[in-house]
Amino acid sequence: MKKLGLCILSLMFVLTLAPVINAGDVASGNNADSAKAITISGSVDLPLTYRDGPTNDILEGNPTNTTVDKMDHDVIWAPLITLNADIDLADKVTALVQLENRRLDFAGGVDANTDILGADNTEMAVEQAYVKVGQFINEKLSLTLGLQDLKFTLRKGEGAFFMDISESETIIAPPLAEAVTVSNPVFKDTTEFGGFRFDYGSVAKDNYEVTLFWGGAAFQRSSNFDNGQDNLFGVNVNYKQSDTITINGILAKITNKGKFDIGSPSNKVDIQTIGAGLNWTTLANVAGLDGYAEYYTQSGTYGQYQTGATTWDDVDHSASAYRFGVVYTFNDINGKPYVGLSTWNISGDDGENQQLAGAASAPENNDFVSYESVNDTMIMENNLFGLDLDSNYTALKLNAGIETSFDIDGDKTGEPVHLKLTWAKFTLNEEPVRAGVAWNAPRTNIDDALGTEIDISATIHYNASLSFTLGLAQLTGADFFTSANGANTADSDDLKMVTFDTYLRF
Repeated sequence: MKKLGLCILSLMFVLTLAPVINAGDVASGNNADSAKAITISGSVDLPLTYRDGPTNDILEGNPTNTTVDKMDHDVIWAPLITLNADIDLADKVTALVQLENRRLDFAGGVDANTDILGADNTEMAVEQAYVKVGQFINEKLSLTLGLQDLKFTLRKGEGAFFMDISESETIIAPPLAEAVTVSNPVFKDTTEFGGFRFDYGSVAKDNYEVTLFWGGAAFQRSSNFDNGQDNLFGVNVNYKQSDTITINGILAKITNKGKFDIGSPSNKVDIQTIGAGLNWTTLANVAGLDGYAEYYTQSGTYGQYQTGATTWDDVDHSASAYRFGVVYTFNDINGKPYVGLSTWNISGDDGENQQLAGAASAPENNDFVSYESVNDTMIMENNLFGLDLDSNYTALKLNAGIETSFDIDGDKTGEPVHLKLTWAKFTLNEEPVRAGVAWNAPRTNIDDALGTEIDISATIHYNASLSFTLGLAQLTGADFFTSANGANTADSDDLKMVTFDTYLRF
């Protein structure tokens, strides 16, 4: 799926020569109707990121001792190039072909990041390729089939708390691959969804929209996996109760029976997720005050554990996650400054599913698993360059921002500038099993502080197509990662990251 021939690249190059190709310019064979129009668009994202040594130590999972060399800082330039061909075939039939290069390898630690200066991440791949039929059978029903993004968010412009396939890693990491330690590389990859999607209704026109999806989420293949695809089925509902309240609900089933080559007979994942969310504007009839809340609960099976020399049994799965917050915007002040406060809790596991053969009690996995795309903080949560914290934490987040202007082109007209500040405190919920410590050993003298992160960013919108962003991040008090009773992977609890991003869309 990830390989693409030069012929397709050549075709896309030809298509980019004109924004719109009219029907008379498109040739097709076998007496098929020509495309009514083909619209070309795309983007170029050029992030340059500095990541310090302690951050890389945690990503690598190297225990702090005299036999392991500590990691140096690195500078990563990982462009993302996107080309879109939107095809109008008339009769309410459209299609999309989207090409992108990759920025993550199927790997752990710093090896997961591909750098254009030393790897082949300029190789283009098919990211989306689907056909959409509008008014399918019913005027309110549409059918989309093929390779496509699948994203459900409670609030527009934010990352998904539960499902954003194509911007997240697979849920199959699996628990048995964690070994009996937290000193493992942080595993990263990306997924792609292929299948069927039915959408009925429209929130804008009907005050509701029901989405039924069925298919598979595949990730970059590895020789360690016999089956690199999660099977998905579910339904998502958006309902606009009033001008100020919208409601979201989702029911999803995820399965995978692939084998991970570490002695386990199979992953045997079978998880049911039920979630609901509320989004308010003018909360409590206060203009400018918004509020939101989301809650998810999971049950099922997540992996297997060894009950004897050659016998295995299922690991029961029970997990939950929630977040809620408020945002107040000062609409009467120039620049419309805003301030937001939120709390997050994602359940975690203490590693009991790593118990040895013949253990007295059956394990249970409590790590909440999702296709999330939350990147509120650069170090702790960013999937591309950061630690990609997904589960087993509590967080308190405070953010503030303002819109201003700055004349950078000398035309005496200020360009919009968005300034943003984020403060977030992260705490571990459950202590994972440590290297050389039995799963049922008493937990004593554990420092559960994952750290407090402060991010500052400034985005300059040079014009409608081009923007520049400078971001600075510092994580302090990351005691869990330096403690001998914790991960013991970093020699400093002070982590730093700097990014400079250039983004162009056309």
